[in-house]
Amino acid sequence: MSENILDDIFSDDFLELLQPDEKVKWDGHPHLSQADKIILGLKWLIFTLIIAYFYTNGSDILFFFYAILLFFGEVYRMYHREKNRYVITDQRILFQLYRKRKKTLHSIPFSDIKSISIRKKEEYIAIKLKNRKQYKFKTYSLKNNEQRGYPTLEMIENIEEVAAYINEGIQLQLPKG
Repeated sequence: MSENILDDIFSDDFLELLQPDEKVKWDGHPHLSQADKIILGLKWLIFTLIIAYFYTNGSDILFFFYAILLFFGEVYRMYHREKNRYVITDQRILFQLYRKRKKTLHSIPFSDIKSISIRKKEEYIAIKLKNRKQYKFKTYSLKNNEQRGYPTLEMIENIEEVAAYINEGIQLQLPKG
């Protein structure tokens, strides 16, 4: 794996968080599942049909603008979803989260993680902390915008591989005995 995995213009905040002896094992961001791509395609088709209808029939302009707002609202939501980012190092998990046009950075050392659970159907990894009150940041479902009661890595590809990296980090933090 490349040592310069985060060397791009968008990741400078993450690079500043890394310790000199810290190595990146995985980085990623939410992706669109096949179902999400189909739904987006259907929304694009509906939007195109609405535009074609208004172009040929010249109906109520207010409905036309409403359709445009809905479509571009969805595109905006997808754009912000892609700006979330997760990094797993040999010491911790880093989160770059976007919420209400505001970026926040968070870090959870493996020593503070009790366990994880993989939610394949919902496409996320839930992180159970030893002391939940220690971490005040919130994560949200990127599918329905519901607040989670625990940190999550949302809509990631290779969910089992990512879970293995996290479990490996947790195991390395356990006391030897």
